[in-house]
Amino acid sequence: MEKVFAPFPMNVYILVRYMNTKELLKGNTEMIILASLADGPKHGYLITQWIRTQSEKSFAFSPGMLYPLLHRLEQEELISASWITSEEGRDKKVYQLTKSGGKAYHAYKKDWTLFAKKIQHLIS
Repeated sequence: MEKVFAPFPMNVYILVRYMNTKELLKGNTEMIILASLADGPKHGYLITQWIRTQSEKSFAFSPGMLYPLLHRLEQEELISASWITSEEGRDKKVYQLTKSGGKAYHAYKKDWTLFAKKIQHLIS
């Protein structure tokens, strides 16, 4: 195994990698939420579980992060919300894409795919 020169302790690299991931995530949270709803309506907890599962546990949205984003997307009319009663008799607020939300998601996905392809080309 080849030795790697590391001028800083490894925990500094881990912190920088975490910060970079966090910064990358920051500008894409709306798209991630829209993506979570692309396959159908979900309540808040299912949205967080979808994100965690799809990201292979790399990303986690806390309620304090998720619900303000959902509220903003609802105000922008990209998602709509309705109340349902679960089988257990509990009321849950369920979110779904609106027509304009679906269009925004597909446009964002197309732009992101092109951007990622260009970055991949630059770094390879």
